[in-house]
Amino acid sequence: SSGIKFELRKFNQHNIYSFIDFQFEKNYSTQTIERNIGRLRFFLNRAEALDLSVCKEFKEHVYIEKDDDIDGIYLNESEIEKIIKVDVSHDRELQITKDNFILGLFSGLRVSDFITNLNISDIKNGFIEIKTQKTGQKVVIPVHNEVQKVINKYLGNLPPKQKKEDFNRLLKVVCQLAEIDQLVYGKKFDRESNRKIKGYFKKYELITSHCARRSLLTMLNGKISNEAIRSI
Repeated sequence: SSGIKFELRKFNQHNIYSFIDFQFEKNYSTQTIERNIGRLRFFLNRAEALDLSVCKEFKEHVYIEKDDDIDGIYLNESEIEKIIKVDVSHDRELQITKDNFILGLFSGLRVSDFITNLNISDIKNGFIEIKTQKTGQKVVIPVHNEVQKVINKYLGNLPPKQKKEDFNRLLKVVCQLAEIDQLVYGKKFDRESNRKIKGYFKKYELITSHCARRSLLTMLNGKISNEAIRSI
């Protein structure tokens, strides 16, 4: 609690944004803040229904910074090239992680598909044909040259499956070895507070499985039609 008292008839948008800022300072997640704002509005609506004098500004739209506004980390083409070229052959788990990430980078599949759901039987005649786990939709994606190189490396198979937690942990090591280490602004999970904290971190610290899909769609933007991007 901030210890500040408000009068309902004077509770305006400035106060709502102050409440939002207070929660961000406490490192509340976006979902928690949205839920608290919803509860606040419910309370104010109830007060209004009881004919209490309430400032009408609480009904106006407020903007709450989404996690994706900060967490939207992606790799550019030169960084992707660094990952392709980095030599991690000294460590089998790092090699598997790198190869699985390449599958995600050049297929646009969600992590639930490219490290757990995709099988070599889903790849036929130069295309990936798979029913995605999240939407249940069938997608058909051309096999990129880098994906084919990975398949060839495993003698016509895909890299071994990985748990998402292991994949994300090892992916940061791969990106660190690839020297993707410039400072960027983002959110990083802090074990002591058990929350995500904002700040400037080395980019490899913020790379996760979601960056594969986000990086591909960023690269394709402006190069292929919006309809094709939406279909991916």
